Amino acid sequence: MHGKKTAFLVDFKRVKELRQKEYVRSAEKLYESLFQFIQTEMNLREKVRAKHMFRELCGIEKERQLTSFEEMHFEHWLMFDYITVIGSRPLDLYIRAKKEKMQAKLVETAGLFMLMYLAPYRVEKREAGTLILLDDEQNRRKVQPLGEPVDAEEGDMILARISTVGFESMMVGPVIRISGENEDTVMEEINDKKDDGRKAYHRFMKEMGVKYLHCHSSRNS
Repeated sequence: MHGKKTAFLVDFKRVKELRQKEYVRSAEKLYESLFQFIQTEMNLREKVRAKHMFRELCGIEKERQLTSFEEMHFEHWLMFDYITVIGSRPLDLYIRAKKEKMQAKLVETAGLFMLMYLAPYRVEKREAGTLILLDDEQNRRKVQPLGEPVDAEEGDMILARISTVGFESMMVGPVIRISGENEDTVMEEINDKKDDGRKAYHRFMKEMGVKYLHCHSSRNS
């Protein structure tokens, strides 16, 4: 009888691991599909307007071509943070256009992506592709990158978009690594925005957090 009981025991840890892999695969599929959407289905005039706003936010001269790093940040800001002339974000438009054909996991993940904004973190530790981060209230978060490995090392202050994917936290897109000489200035301004209330702070970081791109520290500099 004892043997029969054990035959029906469920390995919950294994089940959770398998479900997490499914969530990650769905998130990767969504991530890829989002950028296909802005490349092939988004209005060209809207993208021109967005790039003009991005240049102004980041202090990039009109005549200068964006670097590949800046272009990558522009595409993520465009998808997740930019507000179109009709008052929607491209991610909102994507969900409206694709929702009927999206699997439940994709809809759930897309909804969580909508809540992301660039936020400050200190990299406490890096091991095997996983980052241990401290937020500005010293809360610890374990995150993994969605897609390409993140260019961040122990001690770095970064601005990053983090979302829940399944049971884990994942970093979505590139980070802005704030240079040492700019850390105090950036954090002072961010903390001032917090004094305006949590809602105002979230809106500021979501719509304008990318402006700190000019404070980015390159490994090659």
